[in-house]
Amino acid sequence: MNALSYQTAVTRLSELVRQVSSDGSCPDLLTEDSRFVEDAGLESIGRIMLMTMIEQEFSVDLEKHMASLVEMDNIGSTARFIVSLRPS
Repeated sequence: MNALSYQTAVTRLSELVRQVSSDGSCPDLLTEDSRFVEDAGLESIGRIMLMTMIEQEFSVDLEKHMASLVEMDNIGSTARFIVSLRPS
């Protein structure tokens, strides 16, 4: 299995956020500093959908990491966390 780079995780995560954002408030350009609620407009259900998509896209199990995920409010911190879960 190939190691996942931080930048690849940011790019793929940004794409997932745009897919989940259904109200059209999500900007076309998301960066590692983009916040899920304030910048992308994700509400609670959107964040739940995003976590499901992250598990599928990155082949990770997030269930046991919920406490950590709740504190992550932007793409960069979440991408770093995802990369840390993947085998090298």
